[in-house]
Amino acid sequence: MESSDTGRRQPFFRLSILVLLFGLSTVLLTWKPPTVPHTKTRVLSGSMAPFLRGPHLKFICESCSFSYDTDPVLVNSQTYSRCPNCGHMNKTDGIAHQGDAVRLFEGDSLEPSRWDVIAFRRNPDRVQQGESDVAVKRVIGLPGETIAFEGGELYLNDKLYQKDFGEFFTLSTLVHDSYFKPSGFDPADEQEYVEAPAGQYNKQGSNWTFQNSQWTCNSGSDNFDTWLQYHQQDVVNGLVFPAEISVGSYVLDFNSYNQHTDRSSMHHVYDLLAHVIIETDGLQRLGLRVSDVVLDLQISDGKGAIKQYGGPDVSLLSLGPIHSGTVQLRLGRIDGKAWLQVGDRDPVSIDMPLIKALGDRDQNWVNLVPLSVAASGGKVSLQRFLLYRDVYWLDAENGNERCTFPNVLSDGEWFVAGDNLVQSVDSRHWRAPVTRKQLISLVKRTNLE
Repeated sequence: MESSDTGRRQPFFRLSILVLLFGLSTVLLTWKPPTVPHTKTRVLSGSMAPFLRGPHLKFICESCSFSYDTDPVLVNSQTYSRCPNCGHMNKTDGIAHQGDAVRLFEGDSLEPSRWDVIAFRRNPDRVQQGESDVAVKRVIGLPGETIAFEGGELYLNDKLYQKDFGEFFTLSTLVHDSYFKPSGFDPADEQEYVEAPAGQYNKQGSNWTFQNSQWTCNSGSDNFDTWLQYHQQDVVNGLVFPAEISVGSYVLDFNSYNQHTDRSSMHHVYDLLAHVIIETDGLQRLGLRVSDVVLDLQISDGKGAIKQYGGPDVSLLSLGPIHSGTVQLRLGRIDGKAWLQVGDRDPVSIDMPLIKALGDRDQNWVNLVPLSVAASGGKVSLQRFLLYRDVYWLDAENGNERCTFPNVLSDGEWFVAGDNLVQSVDSRHWRAPVTRKQLISLVKRTNLE
C-alpha cells in the first residue's frame, strides 16, 4: 500500500519530469550543429570546362539543336562557333553568361581521392594582379605516386593507368549524339554515313536504308555483306581539318569550349566508346566496330567474339541470351582494354594493345572510322548512338611526348590538372603539387547554381 507522503509527492514529481522533457525537446528543436565557415565564388576561367564553366556563351545549334558552350574570349559577336555534334557554323548573339557558382567550405579534414575536384589557394607568386587566389582543379596523382604522360595516356609509378567504366564516363567527352540530326540531313551524304564492304565503299546495292529517322538493315545473308560507317566530319575548330573520308576522318582531341584557339596541332584519339541502341527482329548476328575493337555477337545465345581489327587473336565471351526487341550495347577501348556491356549487365573487358601514332600503322587498315555496324540473318534498326572519346593527356606545351614528373608525391600532396587541358595552368606547368595547407574544399556539381 502506498504511503500518504508518497502520494503527495507523486504529482510534483510528474510535473518536474514534464517540465524537464519540454525543456529538452525545445533545445533539440532549436539546436543546430556548428556550421563550417564557407564562401561563395564564381568560376572565372574555362580550365575545368565543361564540368565547371567560366564566363561562357550558350549555343543551341541552328541545324541539329545540340546544346553547347564556348569561351566568350575566343568567340565574339563577329565570329562563328562550330557545333561539336554536326559541324554547323552558328553565329553568336554575343551575350556572355557568368561562370558557374560554387560554395567552398573551409576544413582541415579533407583527404581528396583520385578524380575529385578540389578548390585550393594558389601560391601568391603565381597570382597575377586582378586574379583570384582560389583555383579549382581535378586530382590526378595521390601521395606516394609519380606522374607521367605519353601519347595521351596517364602513367602512375611508370605503369599505364587503366580506368574502369565509371572513371571513363567521369572524364570522357561526348563527341556525337545521333538523336540530334542536322536539319538538312541527307542519308546519301557520304560526309557522315557510308556503306562499305571490307574496306571498299559500296555506293549502290546496299542492305542499309534510311527511313523514319533511323538506319535499318534487313539481311538474309549469313555474312556481314555491308557495314554502315559513321564518319566524324568537319568537327574541328577551323585550324586543323579532319582527314579525307577515304582515310577514315578520325576523332581529334577537340574541346568545343575552345573555339578558334591558337593551337598548332591536334591529336588523334583512339580510345572511344559507343553507346548503341538497336531494335532487332529475328537477327542472328550483329557486327559492331568502335575504333579498332570488333565485336561479332550471336544474338540467340549471347556468345560473342572480340578482337582487334586486323589482328588474329580472338577473345570469346558468353553474355547470356539476348532477346529480340530493344538492345543497348556499350563497346569501345579504354587504356589498353576493350570493354563491352550489354544492357545493364556487368561490363566485361579484355586486354588490347595501345594504338600507336597513325603513321605507325598499316595503311591498309587505317580506313577505320569511329563506328561501324553490320548485321546478318535478320533485321536490325540503329535507333540511336552516342559516341564518347577518352581524355587525352597533354604535357605543359599541349604535346603528347613523354613527360615525366619524377618526384614522388609526399603525404599531403596531390598532383592536379584542369579538365580543359589546353587552357588549364596546373601542376604540369608548376612542376609542383598542391599541398594540404593550400586545400580549401571539395567541389561537387550539386554546388552549382
